[in-house]
Amino acid sequence: NTEILFEPVLQQDPLRLLQQLSRGRTIVAAWNGKYDGKALVYAEPSHPERRRYYEVDALVYRVGQAQLSGKGGEMP
Repeated sequence: NTEILFEPVLQQDPLRLLQQLSRGRTIVAAWNGKYDGKALVYAEPSHPERRRYYEVDALVYRVGQAQLSGKGGEMP
């Protein structure tokens, strides 16, 4: 449950934390938000945990769609 990483009391940048952890290993994480092809978005605009990440250096696989996006390669 990656949602806990967004808690303001933790004072973390969830995506950057996951990226740091993945430097030496493969990380698979569910993003409970949206990806519009340009940005990863977590929470609605008025929500205190709102995050929006542009130019994400990660592979993004949209569940339910046969599409892989982001840096790192093509889907076989």
